[in-house]
Amino acid sequence: MLSISSEPLLKMMIVDDEPLIRQGFKYFFEWDKYSISQVFEAGNAEEAIEIAKRENIEIIVSDIRMPEVDGLELISRLKAILPNSIYIILSGYDDFEYAKKSISLGVFHYLVKPIHSEELHQVMSLCTQKLLEQKQKREIEESLNRKLNKSMPLLRDSFIKKLLRGELNQSKEELYNRFNELEIDLENLNYLVLLVGPSGKHHKNSNADGKSNIKGITNIIKDLLVKYISEENDENYKLYAVTDSNKVFIILSWTESQSIEEILRTAFERLNNEMLQKYGIETVGCVSCAVKDLSKISIHIKEAEKILDYKVIMGDNNILFLENMKSIHDNRPFFLSQSERKKLIFCVVNNDVIGINKVIRGFKNSIKKYKYISVECIYSALVEVIISIVRFAYETGFRTQIFGEQIYSQEFMRSFNNVDEIFTWIEDSIIKFSNEFAKFRTEKPKSIIQQIKAYITENLGQEEITLNSISEKFYYNPSYLSRLFKEETNKNFIDYINEIKINTAKEYLTSTDMPISTICGKIGYKDYKHFLSLFKKITGVTPNEYKSGGKIS
Repeated sequence: MLSISSEPLLKMMIVDDEPLIRQGFKYFFEWDKYSISQVFEAGNAEEAIEIAKRENIEIIVSDIRMPEVDGLELISRLKAILPNSIYIILSGYDDFEYAKKSISLGVFHYLVKPIHSEELHQVMSLCTQKLLEQKQKREIEESLNRKLNKSMPLLRDSFIKKLLRGELNQSKEELYNRFNELEIDLENLNYLVLLVGPSGKHHKNSNADGKSNIKGITNIIKDLLVKYISEENDENYKLYAVTDSNKVFIILSWTESQSIEEILRTAFERLNNEMLQKYGIETVGCVSCAVKDLSKISIHIKEAEKILDYKVIMGDNNILFLENMKSIHDNRPFFLSQSERKKLIFCVVNNDVIGINKVIRGFKNSIKKYKYISVECIYSALVEVIISIVRFAYETGFRTQIFGEQIYSQEFMRSFNNVDEIFTWIEDSIIKFSNEFAKFRTEKPKSIIQQIKAYITENLGQEEITLNSISEKFYYNPSYLSRLFKEETNKNFIDYINEIKINTAKEYLTSTDMPISTICGKIGYKDYKHFLSLFKKITGVTPNEYKSGGKIS
């Protein structure tokens, strides 16, 4: 049990039409022992009601027999005003009927005059104990309610975020029950979600630099959108707004079948004007498809978040409606054609900046023909091009960190605001790559020739090897490659090829029983007579003479 505090906490009133009884009751006992700080007295019901209301009396002791209004009637009236107070009846008679009526009124105790001090002590101890327990309970409840009210916005936001992310496994009925518990007013016939966020692009009049508080900006966007939508709204619409992952999510619900597209477009236009004028920041938004069951909205949220990636095509200051885009956006893989890719690598290897610009510009124009294309498609196409270039350079021994690991992250692609920005970056990076590769090639020509020699040896006879085919394979200008080959080997390209082929034929003649015609085809000659003539020219003997004579030089 709670101990009775010595500190006065409670107020008591004695109601009796006899002044001497009131005075005796008031001054005879040490009320502060029972945590009673003040004792009031009233001579009739009217006076008692006035004092009780004014002072919020917690303990009321009333004589049962009084003129005009008796004690039971008074308690009945006071109960309507002070239901949590404690009521004690005083009577000069041990009347069973009065006792029964007092119990029905919820009277705490029935005291019979004359009052014995021990009995009064027991009654008052229990009385004050109960009141203090009730008071403590109310204080705890009030404290909890204050904390709950303080945390309620956080609880609501957390619940809505889980709903939007698809983390709730609740039926429609369970969802709306939880709405009622959290005092979220959204229940309606139709639902959709508006997603809006800063594009990441700041203008010259921006008050924030690259390190600006993105969370603060997102909250500003949320507050403005709620304001503008509400101003365009009528009583049929309800909304709830949260911020998550640097985006604003606004759930809208409505009863009518009418379209709300115009309301959202107007609100979004006002938002953009305000954000540009005050903060120099552009925004992009997407509206999900409408649903009847809000518990299913997360599916459309994920689609809408993907659609936000179309900002790289459409630029900023646009609001996209998923319903309008369902049949027109294109997520098919988009790649640079093989011939264009080869042309680009050729330009890179030969440091042809004009050629690089032309190929990249054509690629960009091809992509911009699509009305809607996702960042994933652009990302896949560009990474495929970059990998082709880097792979070729890697095979030559060239190493660089120009592109870095960032290109393999779609988040890097999403950092761009539009197609022009993406292709400006990719063109600048490829030209820088080409410049460094040209420097590498000048400093280490032998490594290139060694690779070409190895390729010729490995593919002898498998394909027709010519200066043009090797130039195409290694993305070199034929004239430049011919000159480079001569400088590094002291032989022209054709003489080197013929020498390698004849040396290979000599090995076959001395180490195998293959017919000469088979050897001819195996080393890549289609004309048998030409092979015989070339063999004798280089070795001084025919293939038969070489085979029978052994190692004739």
